[in-house]
Amino acid sequence: TREGMKLALLNARIIDGTLAGNLDLNWRDGFTMQGAVNGRNLNPARIAPEWKGVANFNASGNLARAGTSPVSGSVSVALLESRLHGQSLTGELQANFADNNLSLSRLSLQGKGFTLTASGELNQRLALAAQISDFSRLVPGSAGTLQAVGWLRWRDGGLSGAVTGGGSRLAYAGARIAAANLSVRLDQGTGYPLH
Repeated sequence: TREGMKLALLNARIIDGTLAGNLDLNWRDGFTMQGAVNGRNLNPARIAPEWKGVANFNASGNLARAGTSPVSGSVSVALLESRLHGQSLTGELQANFADNNLSLSRLSLQGKGFTLTASGELNQRLALAAQISDFSRLVPGSAGTLQAVGWLRWRDGGLSGAVTGGGSRLAYAGARIAAANLSVRLDQGTGYPLH
């Protein structure tokens, strides 16, 4: 129509699996777009051979712009029971963006031997955490453990943040580290001093 368009029941076979979804566009009083897509039995090894597995997900999102206001929107993704390198993998993303800011209600990725999480607002403080009890379950050919926490902020066109963590029995591609502690801080400002 003159005010919008609906694309319903999109179906495709891709990388050994299926994608299905819909998309609604509306350009009355600005521009809005909302849609959803579901992926089942997707094989990431068809894109990158070292990423053997199967992915299943549900995703939805929306995007809007009225007049001269900034673009705003949201995205929701559920990584359903999937497998990577023979290991179980699940996750979730709930995010909004508006006024040049990203707000993560929840970002999580977990599998046997690891959990990665993030939440917060990027223009204030986005908290990050990683708990990896067995790197080999995440990256084939690696070994070791890692625990790290940190935060990131994007304000006034500059990135700042900090990460602290530690690891033990780390190994990859022939390199080995018995133990390591890390403390890094990136201050906002001229030259972005790294400590």
